Amino acid sequence: MNIEPPAPAEPPPGLADDHPIAVWHRLVRSADPTGLDALLDADAVFHSPVVHTPQRGRALAAAYLGAAFKVFFNPTFRYVRKIVGPTDAMLEFETVIDGVRINGVDLIRWNAAGRIVEFKVMIRPLKAIQLIHERMGAMLRGGAAAPPRQSIGLVALVVPDYDEALAFYVGVLGFTLLEDVPVPAQDKRWVVVAPPGARESRLLLARAATPAQTARIGDQTGGRVFLFLTTDDLARDHRRYRDAGVVFVREPAREPYGTVAVFRDPWGNLWDLIEPATPPR
Repeated sequence: MNIEPPAPAEPPPGLADDHPIAVWHRLVRSADPTGLDALLDADAVFHSPVVHTPQRGRALAAAYLGAAFKVFFNPTFRYVRKIVGPTDAMLEFETVIDGVRINGVDLIRWNAAGRIVEFKVMIRPLKAIQLIHERMGAMLRGGAAAPPRQSIGLVALVVPDYDEALAFYVGVLGFTLLEDVPVPAQDKRWVVVAPPGARESRLLLARAATPAQTARIGDQTGGRVFLFLTTDDLARDHRRYRDAGVVFVREPAREPYGTVAVFRDPWGNLWDLIEPATPPR
């Protein structure tokens, strides 16, 4: 284990240039966070001294550390003690921000590939925590760490036959066929449909391939409503679907959240058709 006396932002002697602590010190000296992506593992976790929830994943960890670069790293920043082990390190630092002397510790852990998997920052005194909370909050609100954007892109709907399913969902309901790609190696097709105007949500029409899957056709939720189709005009769609032979098990009714009707597809899956009280975006 290597214990060093005070030094600004120089790594302990004897570390290879590509050692994660050596790389980290170069980033600190340059005050440039652009190398963080290469240093952080894809599943890196960052523990902020002012945010309770761990920030998981390279993108969030890099964003929070990038904000910290702008807040902490001024000419007064220096590491005053460094303890480096085989897979982790403790780096004690000092800096002065707005006249407040801050003392803190970076706890860093890396994997066999030399990528940082965990970065934890602790600071004192209380006045410093309050100051950093204000500074980091302003930085993050300014867009330094936008939260990840996710969506449920596909929901698998088990069907007995691709073409029968397409005849109903595209031919009757008016969904759009987005993909229909043969997969010969698995004796199946990759069939994706979506409601007209949908931006993200899509249905994967998955033909049952085993007795267990066949048993689930039309009953993937044990009799509950399975899927929810929002619309900007329920009366229009209700009329059109009924004229096309769609079976409604519940006629349109007004609820606090909007107007809703329930229909059944040819295999028994129940759908809510909803016109929200607040129009869908």
